[in-house]
Amino acid sequence: GARDALGSIQVDLGADDSVFGSPKLIKNGQVELRVARDTFGAAVNEVIRLARRYGGNVQSTAIEDSGDGRGTVVVRVPSANFEDTLEDLGEVGRIESEYVDTQDVTDEFVDLQSRIRNARSAERVLLNLMDEATSIADTIRVQNQLERVQENIERMRGRLRVLDDQTSFSTLAVDVIEAGAKEEDPEDAGPLAKAWHDAVDGFMGVISAVIVASGVLLPVAVMALVVALLVRRLRPRLEREPEPEAQA
Repeated sequence: GARDALGSIQVDLGADDSVFGSPKLIKNGQVELRVARDTFGAAVNEVIRLARRYGGNVQSTAIEDSGDGRGTVVVRVPSANFEDTLEDLGEVGRIESEYVDTQDVTDEFVDLQSRIRNARSAERVLLNLMDEATSIADTIRVQNQLERVQENIERMRGRLRVLDDQTSFSTLAVDVIEAGAKEEDPEDAGPLAKAWHDAVDGFMGVISAVIVASGVLLPVAVMALVVALLVRRLRPRLEREPEPEAQA
């Protein structure tokens, strides 16, 4: 029975044994790509085709309407093909600058799996107490704690799904600039253009901030409450046991 229960937990968590054999890495990058004159549109299409060829997809595109041949294509590609995608971009145009951010989240990934397993154990205890409850008051108290544990489990599972997605696919922002395009100063641009430049410049910072956000912690108080409930259930039995007779 214990073996079956453990197996069901692992299946429910969607545990990936590969996490213990290889690190879980989040890789994101930003590239400035200079292309030949009158090839801006073709270059943007080639970046999109390149991402799709490696099993990725286009997350967003933003083309300035000034006619100067400037724009940004944000793609997501499988992390295993991230370096190959970067290398092949050099065939589309000249890479003026390149920024790559890599974060190892293996410890957080494993820690979340462990916390979820512990929370599942607490959930099973509370479910057993629910079945043994003999009064409405006891049932309500156990139900409240059970709901809190289950909410924490869902939050941690959500964080685990985010980590899995971020480690499976890498985000790459490609700034495509046609040769001869005017170097625009964001300070001289209008409000919309300024917002655009701020968004592009801060893109990787926002991604990193979201990624490194700490996972949800399961309160230690939940485990303490489980123990308290067990003691509460056993106390009447202990009180009913006859006390030893006092010695004369």
